[in-house]
Amino acid sequence: MSRKLAVAAAVFALLTGPALAESSETPHLEFVKLYIEQLGAIENIRDAAAKELTTDPATQRIADCVHTMTQYQLELSTQISAMQGVHLNKPLESFPQGIADFEEQKLELYKQYGDVCSAMMEGPKPNVDYGKLTASLPKINAQVEFIDQGIFKVAPAVFAALIQMTKTNSHGGLDHLIITKVERDDLVRQIKLTFGDKLNQHDQNWIVSAASVIEFYLEKKGYKCSDEPWD
Repeated sequence: MSRKLAVAAAVFALLTGPALAESSETPHLEFVKLYIEQLGAIENIRDAAAKELTTDPATQRIADCVHTMTQYQLELSTQISAMQGVHLNKPLESFPQGIADFEEQKLELYKQYGDVCSAMMEGPKPNVDYGKLTASLPKINAQVEFIDQGIFKVAPAVFAALIQMTKTNSHGGLDHLIITKVERDDLVRQIKLTFGDKLNQHDQNWIVSAASVIEFYLEKKGYKCSDEPWD
């Protein structure tokens, strides 16, 4: 198991204790689908930006930066609203808002990044330290990467939302999911279609790694689905 999967497994172990059912809850499958969709949307913007970097002329780079940062901001604004509309019961009640908080932090950072690119695109102005502006960009990238690591660490909790917590097998273990085989296969298909060969790479970024964690638990941890027999 990779280092990232090992970290995820450690977090996951803290989240699979018995839970009491509550009401007025967002269906867990909808929450997991939303998490995966949001990961994919951010990764798609990243891919498009990387393509622009290799295909567009150097004179277009600043305009590309403004374009990409605007895309991130629009997407994250939508994601924050969607995730804040999710309600989960204990012990997962804090995770949707936690993810939204991460997204709000990223939104602010991408606004800062976009402002720098816009200032550079507008051309020289008096009393503007362009060297300082440029030097701030690697720092912003580092902060975004740190936040993405946090989003990755939430992945085990997202998967835990699919575990049947109110019933154990004959050995007292939690080995069933609340979703059917068809629903599980649809989730796996969604992940594979969205991330493709990146799921097999050893140098995954944190966003792809988060999707890999969900895929790993769905396919390789031996959980049975709701329409499979109990022992």
